[in-house]
Amino acid sequence: MICAVLKNFQRLPWQIALAAFVLFALTASRGVTMNSLPMAAKVAGWDWLPMATRPLTWLLTLPVRLLPGGWIPLALDLFSATIAALTLGVVARSVELLPWNTAPDAKKIWAGRLPVLLACAVCGLEFNFWSDATAATGEMLDLLLLAIPVWCLLEHRAANDARWVNAAAFAWGLGMAENWVMLVTLPLFVAALIWLRGLRFFKLNFLLRMGLLGLAGFSIFALLPLVNWLTPHSPWNFSESWSTSWSATKSVFHTLYYGFWQWHRLLAISVLLYFLVPTLPCLVRLNNESAANQSQVDRFQTWIYRALRVVLLLACLWLAFDPEAGPRAVIRQQVGIALPLLTFDYLNALGIAFLAGNLLFAAQVPPQRRSRSPLQKFNSLLRRNTTTLLVAVIALMTVGLLVRGLPAILGANREPLRQFGEITARSLPPGGGILLGDEPAKLAVVQSALRTGGGAARWLMVDVRLLPDARYRAHLERAFPAGWRATADARDLKPEELIQLLDRLAHTNRIFYLQPGAGKILFEQFYPLPSAAVSELKTYAENEYRIPPLTPAQLAEGEKFWDHAWDHELERVSPPGSPRTSALVKFFSRRLTVTPVTPQSGRLLGHWYSAWLDGWGVALQRSGKLPEARRRFEQALQLNTNNYSAVLNLEVCTNLIAGAALGLGGVDQVAAKFRNTAQLAQVVSACGPVDEPAVLSLLGRACQQAGWARQALQNYDRAHTLAPAALMPALAMAEIFSQRRMDRKVLDILGQLPRPATNSPGSRVLNLELAMMEAKAWMGLTNATKANEILQSMRAQNPADTAVLEMVFKAYLAFGEITNALQLIETQLVREPDNIPALNNKAALLIQQRRSTEALAVLDRALALTNLPAIRLNRAIALLSTGNYPAAEADYLALQNAAVEKFSVEFGLAQIATLRHDTNAAIQHLELCLTNVPAGSPKWNEAQARLEALKNPPVKK
Repeated sequence: MICAVLKNFQRLPWQIALAAFVLFALTASRGVTMNSLPMAAKVAGWDWLPMATRPLTWLLTLPVRLLPGGWIPLALDLFSATIAALTLGVVARSVELLPWNTAPDAKKIWAGRLPVLLACAVCGLEFNFWSDATAATGEMLDLLLLAIPVWCLLEHRAANDARWVNAAAFAWGLGMAENWVMLVTLPLFVAALIWLRGLRFFKLNFLLRMGLLGLAGFSIFALLPLVNWLTPHSPWNFSESWSTSWSATKSVFHTLYYGFWQWHRLLAISVLLYFLVPTLPCLVRLNNESAANQSQVDRFQTWIYRALRVVLLLACLWLAFDPEAGPRAVIRQQVGIALPLLTFDYLNALGIAFLAGNLLFAAQVPPQRRSRSPLQKFNSLLRRNTTTLLVAVIALMTVGLLVRGLPAILGANREPLRQFGEITARSLPPGGGILLGDEPAKLAVVQSALRTGGGAARWLMVDVRLLPDARYRAHLERAFPAGWRATADARDLKPEELIQLLDRLAHTNRIFYLQPGAGKILFEQFYPLPSAAVSELKTYAENEYRIPPLTPAQLAEGEKFWDHAWDHELERVSPPGSPRTSALVKFFSRRLTVTPVTPQSGRLLGHWYSAWLDGWGVALQRSGKLPEARRRFEQALQLNTNNYSAVLNLEVCTNLIAGAALGLGGVDQVAAKFRNTAQLAQVVSACGPVDEPAVLSLLGRACQQAGWARQALQNYDRAHTLAPAALMPALAMAEIFSQRRMDRKVLDILGQLPRPATNSPGSRVLNLELAMMEAKAWMGLTNATKANEILQSMRAQNPADTAVLEMVFKAYLAFGEITNALQLIETQLVREPDNIPALNNKAALLIQQRRSTEALAVLDRALALTNLPAIRLNRAIALLSTGNYPAAEADYLALQNAAVEKFSVEFGLAQIATLRHDTNAAIQHLELCLTNVPAGSPKWNEAQARLEALKNPPVKK
């Protein structure tokens, strides 16, 4: 009888699939969304690396690749809608084939369709299922590959046709190549076959057939490695193609094991328990006969069983709303990952249908006898109204899921990320060029907008992070021939080589950057000139670090652009944390503890636009347009209340308007908020530039430590402009100028700094540092007289300070003032005749002046006081220069095992051997010299030259 009823239902799955496709197609995205962006980038070719996983997806989307680039996102969304509709059709057919405890009433066909409708409504209208059905992510095909084997097994159970089992085995093998879930749950599929087949499962022919069919399906895994190997200009060879596909699959299981099972075992167990909730009714089944002819104990057991099924049904219906205690929310709160978990939606729909159907079909069986007891009357009332209650449940679930999900679906799909790309495209000049960026998602969105608008052929999107890769540059050269891969750099580039490449390209192409951040080596060679939503990269003039100010025309044009963007696009973006929800949604949320769904694209766009507005506000503030800048900062915070950069910039702007003085008082507090300056740079890159003196000083220090002098000077200079009373930025600038031998700029800065008048230790040290920096600058300007005056003043003011005298002595040595240095040592020895370092320094200076005989007397006195190896080494050098080779050799040999520089010892012995014409010994000592200094250093080069001369002496004619 059940089979007779099911024959009448077979058209229903197709009708449901058609209705679902219409719904999903009408609500599908008309462009890319954050969910569909990775798939669209792969299929459209915006991602330079080919697909390494999902072979069936690659095969089914081949026709889509033939479409124009602007049509591909919509075609993929319709493809996903088709797969989702087919999945719901399979769900409907699977529900029809479920093993009901009680047969449906053949006279009430329409009532028998209610569990099917309930399952499809719960599954199809669940937000995550609906979202993936309207934006291609690839997850929907994974779910279909899981649903098909389950449907085939149910068909086999109903018709006992072996062809269905064969189809299930092949489909499961196909799914294992596409979906990691089916690899993990392979034992469950085998257990289902054993449950259906019994002992017949263990027949050898059946096992071989199942294994071969499964392997036949899984063999599609080899498709992508072979395609990626055979495709012209593929970035991978044969072994790399296979290893890439295997590594991608392996990384999934590595993440599952270490990311979930090892570190979040309790979370993994709780998620597994959630999956048992909808499948438990099918696994645990008790007798559900009428309670009329049963004992009181059996009757009580039956009623308890029915009550538990009602509770379980309500729990499954509640989980369909993705509550705060549901599996997705638990994973998101504990791990911070948003997983779709479409498999849970599918199983939950089957569980709801099974529970509701059994309750409905049990109520359709008339009681064997009538009773007048109140309990029996209540039971009779429930039986008569079960169908009505189920219809009401279907209606409430449909309305509830629609109210909860439809605004978010339409918000994400009707305001796609394409808007961001269109704004960026309007910022680009019509002539074409190169657009750099370090966020692949943003570059792909802009690429999609340009494809739709027909401007993609003129612009090349370049990911700066991948640019050093030789394979990536080869891909760019094929797409945009411009000399990306010259013969000299057909390898991975070093940072300085990357700058040279871009500098060469800038001579023939206009280069733009998409939202440049802080702390990138690229900005040592180029400065960003704001041009609406992008920045054009311009080359610095020689020895220049300041960015030219914007002209009044550029400021007016920029303000016009952002006014238009705010009025027509940016203002409509919902700020994060403030979802626009209706009263009905709020009612459901309070009653069911369900979090309202907000479009993820709106939150993301809010962050992106907020960074844009913050960047333009900084440009206005640095141009003196303070009221206009404050307005942009306020708009940035309206879109993203957590924009750290905009918060600081608004505070600075408000203080500047009020005429309040700024300082570096908050630098310690700012530094305490971040683990390191690299993290601060990441925040600035995400939120926009900061124009606050404390943060600028930290960024300047980070750039200075990285060796990026221009960016360090920019940050210090701006910090000094905002907080002129602070000494730290000016001192840091003077230090950088001194290192770069820009001595006139050092003197200009030092001339503007007030000297501390107090006698505190800190002020004294600061004055000494300033004086030493000034002396060095004067010496660099060849004004030795002025430099000596400063050093003499330091000596006169600190006659007994050993540290100051050592500082002055090193300065004399650096300036080549040997006479003054010797005079300083003599003065020190008059006061301290037995000062060992002073004696050694005096001897070294005498040797340098070729007064070795005098130096020997000083060194002998020092060695009478101590036996330091450094003093003995100086005596060996002095003895060698006076021609006393035996004594010099004795000192050098005594130093071979001492804690002294090995190079000098072996080099001295090599000199002695050379003078004695002992070539072999000299070669041996020189070879030891080469092992004790870095290759390529000046000492290494000198030793290598002497070694070559000894090994290859000139031929006498």
